[in-house]
Amino acid sequence: MVVSWLTVLYGLRNMCCHHSRTWNRELSIITTEPKKTKYRWIDANTTDKRRLYYRICMVRYLLFSISPRNTFKERLLDLFKAYPTIDKKAMGFPQGWEQDDFWK
Repeated sequence: MVVSWLTVLYGLRNMCCHHSRTWNRELSIITTEPKKTKYRWIDANTTDKRRLYYRICMVRYLLFSISPRNTFKERLLDLFKAYPTIDKKAMGFPQGWEQDDFWK
């Protein structure tokens, strides 16, 4: 799972470095789904694995495993407040994502 996730995140990093559009893009590579997780994970059955939200969840999971007190969620919410016209649905964010157990 980790190798698959890092490969996908490496591709996302390259897209960002080369100023590619990511926010409403359908990403081609689907990663391996974790069979068992140590920490909370999203409901992958209701999440589009080709959208940015899934990759953001991967980043959050990895950050949480390294630093449980990280401020990733708060920083993400601050970005959404700073740019209120962003279409979170186009990125794959489900309605009420902030209340999901994964983000608590």
